[in-house]
Amino acid sequence: MHPDVEPATVDTVLPVAGPFDPAVFAFLAHRRITGVEVADGTSYQRSMDCPHGHALMRVAWDGARIRLSATLEDARDAATVTSAARTLLSLDADPRLPDAALAEDPVLGASVRRRPGLRVGGSVEPHEMLMRAIIGQQISEAAARTALHRLAEHAPPTRLPAPGIDRFFPDAAVIAEHGRAVLRGPGRRIDSVVGVAERITGGRLDLRRARTTAELGAMLLPLPGIGPWTVGYVALRWLGDPDVFLPGDVAVRNGLTRLAGAPARLSPAAVTAMARAWAPWRSWAVLHAWRAHLAPPETPPARQ
Repeated sequence: MHPDVEPATVDTVLPVAGPFDPAVFAFLAHRRITGVEVADGTSYQRSMDCPHGHALMRVAWDGARIRLSATLEDARDAATVTSAARTLLSLDADPRLPDAALAEDPVLGASVRRRPGLRVGGSVEPHEMLMRAIIGQQISEAAARTALHRLAEHAPPTRLPAPGIDRFFPDAAVIAEHGRAVLRGPGRRIDSVVGVAERITGGRLDLRRARTTAELGAMLLPLPGIGPWTVGYVALRWLGDPDVFLPGDVAVRNGLTRLAGAPARLSPAAVTAMARAWAPWRSWAVLHAWRAHLAPPETPPARQ
């Protein structure tokens, strides 16, 4: 922080496009990293390393509005924090069109009618989203959180701590330096994670240049260990692409199996064929499938 710059605060209500389902907070809470993020069913708080200084950002739902509260070392970062909050909660994605298109679908309709306004939890920065995705490939969400927490232990501390928050997300530089010592699993998988982190740190990979899923894929698919699932997942959560489908995602297949009332888990080919009817809103199908996957077994979403 520059000695002549005064800290600043932001306290504002964030406009929302269309209806808002606060389930996005639970989505983020399920993936929170200890020491970096604190979240529950109606709020989310985290540290941020902004262009001009450190920041502490919190967004909360009061049942009617979303309020952004932030402390900044430098007021020039107010726009960065506000934009990050909007992307994190997908506030510019208007769910009214996909909800209307999918409300009568025989598989998705009941879920859409019960939960209008679902939004995907986004990310505050594209390379953070990519590192979360590739570290989480082919392992459970609990294992991914543990790995990211262990990496975060090597991340720089924030100068604006809060209860449960004392450091930053482990960026590419941290992962490039500590990934081989911290990460567990097959060597090729670790090589892939560290290799991507090294490319980001060295300036050879910059996802901020990608504006479409196709551009994102052109950057990522040539890299070892990155496949269509990673590209789609980042496109869904960072770019906000409304028509991403993840047929290889086990949670998507499980959720669609429940929503369809199928007796056995649907195959990737089966859900891919099913999803053709949902274009150009297949990202919302993914959200409803994820939600169905996590629904309590005693009250599974019923096909209408």
